[in-house]
Formats: sequence, C-alpha cells, structure tokens
Amino acid sequence: MDYRWCCARRRISQLTLLLVLLAGVPAAFAGVPGWLRDLAAQPLPHYPDDPDVVQLLDEQTTSISKDGEIKTYYRRAYRIIRKGAEHFGRIPVFYDSETQLTYLKGYTLTSAGLEFEVKEKDAVETDAYRGGVLFSDKRYKILPMRAVESGSVIGYEYEQRRRPGMYDDNWYFQEVYPVRRARLMLRLPAGWEYRTYWINHGEVAAQSLGENAWSWELTEIPAIGREPAMPALHAVAGRMLLKYFSPRPELRTKQQGSWDDIARWYGALVRSQRDPSPAIKDKVAQLVSGRAAPMEKIQALSEFAQNDIRYVAMVIGIGGYFPHTATDIFVNRYGDCKDKVTLLISMLQEAGFESYYVLTDTERGTVRPEIPVFVFNHAIIAIRVPAGADAKGLPAAAAAPGIGAILFFDPTSRLTPFGSLPPSLQGNSGLIVSEKGGTIVGMPLAPPERNMLRRKAQFRLSADGALTGTVLEERSGVMAYRQRAALIDEPANQRYKWIESALAFHFRDFSLRSSELSNVEEISKDLKVRYEVTAPKYAQAAGDLLLLRPRVIGQKSFDFLEEKKERKYPVEYDAARIDTDSFEIELPPGYVVDELPEPVHVDSGFAQYDSSSTVENGVLRYRRTFTVRQVEFPLDRVAELKNFLRRVAADEQNSAVLKRAAGR
Repeated sequence: MDYRWCCARRRISQLTLLLVLLAGVPAAFAGVPGWLRDLAAQPLPHYPDDPDVVQLLDEQTTSISKDGEIKTYYRRAYRIIRKGAEHFGRIPVFYDSETQLTYLKGYTLTSAGLEFEVKEKDAVETDAYRGGVLFSDKRYKILPMRAVESGSVIGYEYEQRRRPGMYDDNWYFQEVYPVRRARLMLRLPAGWEYRTYWINHGEVAAQSLGENAWSWELTEIPAIGREPAMPALHAVAGRMLLKYFSPRPELRTKQQGSWDDIARWYGALVRSQRDPSPAIKDKVAQLVSGRAAPMEKIQALSEFAQNDIRYVAMVIGIGGYFPHTATDIFVNRYGDCKDKVTLLISMLQEAGFESYYVLTDTERGTVRPEIPVFVFNHAIIAIRVPAGADAKGLPAAAAAPGIGAILFFDPTSRLTPFGSLPPSLQGNSGLIVSEKGGTIVGMPLAPPERNMLRRKAQFRLSADGALTGTVLEERSGVMAYRQRAALIDEPANQRYKWIESALAFHFRDFSLRSSELSNVEEISKDLKVRYEVTAPKYAQAAGDLLLLRPRVIGQKSFDFLEEKKERKYPVEYDAARIDTDSFEIELPPGYVVDELPEPVHVDSGFAQYDSSSTVENGVLRYRRTFTVRQVEFPLDRVAELKNFLRRVAADEQNSAVLKRAAGR
C-alpha cells in the first residue's frame, strides 16, 4: 500500500501537517453547545511542560449495524494556551468513497466571550495527499475555525459512516499535547463480539452501557514529549486496537483474529493481480538473458522494479491496499509500493522464482508481533532464495519459518542497493503473506561492518595555530544512505554545502578550498567525498604552548547527554555501524609534544570505543574506532548508554600540549 496511507489513521495533530494554508471562510455568530461550554468552564491543572494547547475532550461513539456498516460520531475540544497552535484554525475531517461524512460542525468560544460556529457548507475540500499521487479519492473537508488565539476553546463534532474492508479499528488517545479526557463508546448488534489490544498503556476494563454496549474512559493523559533519539511516535504513544467479530458467515472474511487470517485476506485480495502479460514475459527473458547465477537474475529483475518503475500512487477506495494489475503497472511504468511488489512478484514467478508480499510499517515498533492487527502502511517483498544459491553475505537475508531462506527487498527505496534494507525497516517486523496464511517475522539488522564511515585526513599545523589539510571520507550502507538522501536531489553545484555545514560544527573559522563527491547516484558503491580545509587559529596559543585537539572533526556523542529532565523514552539508533578516524597532523617546526591524551578503551557490550594518540618524526597520529552493535536501548539501560557516551565525549574534547623547543 501507499506508505502515505498511514496519514489516514493519524490523529488531527499529524493530519494538519499535510495541509496548505487556505483562505479563511467567514463563520456565522451562533451559540456554542452546552457540552463545549461545560468543558470551557473547567479549570486546567498545572502542566510543568507548559504546552501550547490542551485537548479537553476526545470522545467517539461507534455503532455497528447488523449488516456490518460502521457509524462513528466524534467530539473533540481544545483549549489554546498561547501562540503556536495556529494550525488548529484548519480542522481536517477525512472521507472517501467508502467513508461517508454525514455531519460536520465546529465552534469557537473566545476568552472575551465571543462565539463562532462553522458548518459543513463553510468547509473547504482538499486532497488528502500532496505530490506523488496521480489520483486519489481520499479527501478532507477543512473547517475554517475563527479566533484561534490564546484563551480560546475550540470544538468540533462530526459523523462518519463506512463499510470497511476489515473489522479493525484504532483508538489513538495519546497525543503530543496533554489530553484531559478520552472516551470511546461501542455498540454492537446481538451476537457480535469484540477484542481489544492495549499498546503502551495498561489495560483499562470496559464499563457496561447496557446490552452489547460498552465504554472505556481515560483521564489526564500526559503528552508525548519530544526527546532526542527517541523511537517513532506511534511506537511509544498509547493506543487501543479493536477487532469486531460477526456471527454472519458472509462477513467472516472481514474479521481477522490472527496473522493467518490477515494474510489470507490480503492474499485473496491480490491473487488475481499478478498474472504476467506477453510483454512482461518478454522483458523477463531480456533481463535474465546471459545471467547464469540465480541471484544475478533475481537482482536484475529487482533493480528493474526499483529503477524503471516510477513511484506514483493511485489510491481509490480500498486502493490503499489493493494493487493494480502487473500488466497496467508494466505498461504505465509507475506505481506505489504495493504495485512495485506486485510487478516484481509477477516477473520473478515468470523467471521461476518464488516470492511473497511483506506488509510492514515505515515506523519501527508500530507492528507488534504479539498483536495481530492490520496497522501496516508499506509493502516490500520477500524472495525465496533458490536451492544452491547463497545469500548469507547479504544483510537483508534471513530465515522464515515454513519457507526457508529469504531475501527482503524494498523496490520503493531508490537509495538502498539490492541485498540491503533501508534503515527504517532494519530490526522492524513484517507479515509475510502466502497462500496458506501468514508468518510474522523480524527483518534483519545489518551488522556494524556493513554500515561504515571511514575518515582519513592529513593536516599541517603552523606555528600560529592554523590547520590546513585534506580529508577523505568513505561511506557504506546506512552511512551512505543518510548522506545520499540529503544530496541526491540537490543540484551538483550545491552539494558541497553540506560539507560546510558539517565543518561549521567543528571550527569557529574555516574556509573550504575544494571538494569532490563520487558515487552519489551509484548506490551499489561507497559514497566518497574529498575536500581541503583551512582553519586559522585552530590550535590555541598559551605562552610557549599550543593546545591542539587531535580529534579534529567528527562527533560520536549526542545531545541527549545534557538532558536536564528525566528521560521518559528509550533511545533508538537507525542502524548498527562502525566509524573510524585516522588523522595525521604534521607539527610546526620548533615544537615538540609535551603531553598527549591517554588512550581510551570502553566496551559496554552494546558499543565499543577505542582511541589513541602517538607521535613519530614530528607527526601526531590520532586513531579511533566507534562501534554500535545494537539500535534499541530500553529505558532502564539509557543511563548506562549515557555513561558510555560521556567517556566518548571526554575523549573528543581532550587536547595535546605542544611546547616550543628550547632555543626556539
């Protein structure tokens, strides 16, 4: 499915980021309803984090009819504390061909007592997606709220009716701002049942509202604070997942109580889309011609889907999940993630190779192996490694229960070479879809040696403290992926600017004399950059002494070391990796080394750091290696990680002392 389809399940605070500024629409003066007046009259508790906005109410009532139609009524209200919450002036409400918007109204009550009302006729319609989508029926109606200013209370209510493709619902009750009250009410027909799953929150017992009706209520839900190097928002936010089960046989395909159920549903949905056309068969024959090794054939077909099929989405109705036919994708030469996978499966099948859809999420930690719920926003492929072929050296290779050796590949990621996975999918979870059912698997984390930054430099230091030299950096794996992502769409004559930005972090004054980038577009090769830099007064004079930091460039410690508040969330890196620095600094004539930093060796198990400084024949040599072996650090180990990084930070700031030789 289109990876941006995740936006349809996000709450208002995320949806508003997709919107362009719209011209204001006048609202009529009208009375504010009693429920909003009551909320506005309630005093707020003290919030130590001093938020810009507080959500006063998040309430939804879901009713399911006996024929399976779902009706949900929403009420939401917010108090604006200060400027910075202007985006609440544009409230987006989602609808599409399968989700009918039947009621919509909004209100504002200002601190001065003014009241405003906006109705559905005042709303402005807009597309749900911006860019990369050829056509979509996913739409928003935007309520243009008035007087969104400090002290105002805004509220809105709306109703949606839908016939879903599956009976799963998500209740996202925790936000980036405090929520005073969240309530969900559920009414089911006779004979229907439900199942709940609580994520990042303790289970809350349902309260009976009568026959086949229940409610769940939470109060004073804390905001999700922003912390450096924290996991993705939906990996830490509290939410409840709901599944519905009907006794009616004709509705059973929509109810999925296990990963097998979900996989069978999706397998049936896409089964007819993969048949190869004569043109596809001809293209497969052309691509595999002259390639004897099975993995070479697989690579040729995979890279065709990656590079020759342009990413463009068409999302219509269930089209967020349902791919187009392989024939249409091949003829048009465009498609989204599920389309690219569909065509690649078709081509691999024609070449005699078995492969599978893999449903996943681009935010690590969103898919929970223990909770079989359809929360996916992305599709990739798992290719069964042919008998006799060897994929063990490829970081995206793994073993899948009941299938055997497989190779994951994301044909949507244009910066990830065959045999690897993009950072967001490494260490993530995915559902392999086969005809017999589903297998939830963990996708492999590439070993540190596959993601390297190797930096070598030769410098010359003058007696006045000026440093001049040439630096060569070579990046592989995720380290290359990161930099390519920042460079690939930049004009060639502008790509050097990132070097200046990086050097500005290490030098108070410098000039970039020349720079050269290699292999920016050639993703199967190491990304290389070479540049010359001069930093006047790099070494600090103190009488007959010069103070010189051997670690000239590159920083391995991180800003969360200096956090003043107690940390709430785990630390997460995007990849395991190895960074090496090798610097040679030619000392100025007449100076000798009076003092060198002590060598450092720290091995905490999850990471290792080694550095040393030596002098020989008037050249100071600084060597260090920084290895990260795991990417996720639970909260109870963050203190240990910080202690490790403090040792690293101390070494990065250590200085060598140069002394003018006697008689000079």
